[in-house]
Amino acid sequence: MDYSFDQYDKVDVLSVKGNVLTGIYNTEIIGIVTEMIKQGSSKMIIQLGEVKFINSNGLNLLLNILTKYRKAGGEIVLSNVPDELTRLLVMTKLNSIFIDRPNLQEAADYLKKAE
Repeated sequence: MDYSFDQYDKVDVLSVKGNVLTGIYNTEIIGIVTEMIKQGSSKMIIQLGEVKFINSNGLNLLLNILTKYRKAGGEIVLSNVPDELTRLLVMTKLNSIFIDRPNLQEAADYLKKAE
């Protein structure tokens, strides 16, 4: 798994690539997200367009990020969700708690309207 943090239209963006499984990356990402929230981040887009595979640990990572942001009064939006992950979210009924948009711009627009 590879990941990077960036900004798009004044919104924090986490881009994830490859296989989202488990390990040190999940712990690193949660640590960075926690620090970003402490520094005032209230909105995040998680770009998933280049995710090849995700398991329950990867879903747990997404849920942890969502929970942290919502507890802090913020929101996240998933962007560019691959079809396989969309099916997994539907099967696990997590599609009812995650907001997703087809691309980065629409995700940013959604978050701006949610202010």
